[in-house]
Amino acid sequence: MNAHRLYATILATALVAACSAGGSGDPKGGGGTGSGTGGSGGGIPMGGTGGGIAVPDSGQNDAGLDPGCASDSYTGELVPVGMYLLLDHSGSMSLSLDADAGTGPSKWSQVTKAITDFMGLPGTTGISMGMGFFPVPPSVQPPVACTVKEDCYPYSDVCMWKKCMDSIGGVDESCIAEDYHTPAVGIAPLPGVASDINSAIAGMSPTGNTPMTPALQGTMDLMVEWAGQNPEQIALVVLATDGMPTGCVFNDVADVAAVAEGGLGSGVSTFVIGIGDQLSDLNLIAQKGGTDKAFIIGAGDVGGEFLAALNAIRGSVGCNYKMPKPQTGDPDPNKVNVAFTPEGGAQQIYPKVGSAADCKGEKGWYYDNPQDPNQIILCPASCDEVQSVKGKVDVVLGCKSVVK
Repeated sequence: MNAHRLYATILATALVAACSAGGSGDPKGGGGTGSGTGGSGGGIPMGGTGGGIAVPDSGQNDAGLDPGCASDSYTGELVPVGMYLLLDHSGSMSLSLDADAGTGPSKWSQVTKAITDFMGLPGTTGISMGMGFFPVPPSVQPPVACTVKEDCYPYSDVCMWKKCMDSIGGVDESCIAEDYHTPAVGIAPLPGVASDINSAIAGMSPTGNTPMTPALQGTMDLMVEWAGQNPEQIALVVLATDGMPTGCVFNDVADVAAVAEGGLGSGVSTFVIGIGDQLSDLNLIAQKGGTDKAFIIGAGDVGGEFLAALNAIRGSVGCNYKMPKPQTGDPDPNKVNVAFTPEGGAQQIYPKVGSAADCKGEKGWYYDNPQDPNQIILCPASCDEVQSVKGKVDVVLGCKSVVK
């Protein structure tokens, strides 16, 4: 499969901000009239017309850039993202969320429409996406004859009258991880890959059980390989299901969680979306996969909530920027600033915070690793702004970081 870099090219334009604490010039950079985009206390409004980073008057903002500093500005370079959606198409997906009532659209129709809608959103441009389904038919006929129950693994753990009980009459879904290693659609950039994914969805219909462990294992093997071939990209799996694992031996939530944990250790995160009101056990898979907890859709608008979950996943990885590399030396992590300039609006500096937990609903940014930073990650409020408002993100080196 082809992996395409999804980020913007660094613009290495050196911008020197002449900052005089006692000079007679306008210390605000001159001419700026707007205050940037609204928000509750996140970005710091900045003036200026030259495209550089203006220095606020100390009376305007006590957390401004250091007077007298010289800065180099680089266009923000997004860390590219490779997202693989592993979608459950077991028989229960043909039912509505309220299966007892038997009314309303099926989970399958609502979820697949949400996927199509997601791929058409402007904010997904620059993300690469691939797709797989489970269950899939077995590539090799499952064992039927046996002497001991182990001969029947992983399809059955019952050997009776020298027959594997669960394999009599044939099996429609594979319990072998290798069968899930081949993607239905290989990872490629959106929006171009959307048509292939929509075609793959159109060719599927709900059937079978939920062999979640082998499905995630085969997918994870694929994504670990992909991550190794694309080390500068964020690799993640989105596991979407409407039930607990069924249909194979060694196929319970703990088994699936162990696969997710192994993937995380190899650089692949696992997000989980559950469609149903009794799926809290799926949280363990998300936790072991490095994403805290599952998105559970227990009632209401399945399609709308599924789309919201995909957007939340996109937001959690879609605002990671590369740490710029100056032409000489290494950047000082304490002298980095992030600026956002909305089209036609005034520039603002996002303040640096210690970690994701310190965002607290306000604008800002933090490092992936404060001791050895490789990525600059925007807080959700800042991420929402840059994804919804047309504008430009700059990473500025050389001035003491504005902190919250």
